[in-house]
Amino acid sequence: MTAAQGLMKAIRFHRLGGPEVVVAEEVPRPEPGPGTVLVHNAVMGVNFGDLAFLRGTYLVRPKLPDIPGMEAAGTIIALGPGVSGLSAGACPGVVARRLLVNSGGTSLTCAVATVFSAPGA
Repeated sequence: MTAAQGLMKAIRFHRLGGPEVVVAEEVPRPEPGPGTVLVHNAVMGVNFGDLAFLRGTYLVRPKLPDIPGMEAAGTIIALGPGVSGLSAGACPGVVARRLLVNSGGTSLTCAVATVFSAPGA
C-alpha cells in the first residue's frame, strides 16, 4: 500500500436532492494518475454550482453515489507519473480548481494544469 492509499472522509450523496441528501462517509482515497497530483484538502468551498450538482441540474449530471465540490485548497501529498515542477509538501497553499473536482473529501486528485499557488504560499 502506498502513502496515498487508504481511506478518507468525504461528503457524498446517493440520490438527487438538496443539502439533506449529503452524508459523511469514509471512501477510498484516490490515487494520482499520470499528470495529476493528490492534494490533502485544508478547506473546501460550497457554492451555487454544488447545490445544482446535488439536484442534478448542473452542466454535468452526477454519477451516483458522488462527491460534490468544485474548489479546494490544501497541500500536495503525492505526485502521479510524469509530474514535474511540483513536489509533495512543497506547496502548502495549493489551490485546485476544476469543473467537478469532487473536492468534498479530505483528499482529491487534480490535473497539474489546475494547480495554482495561493497568494502568500
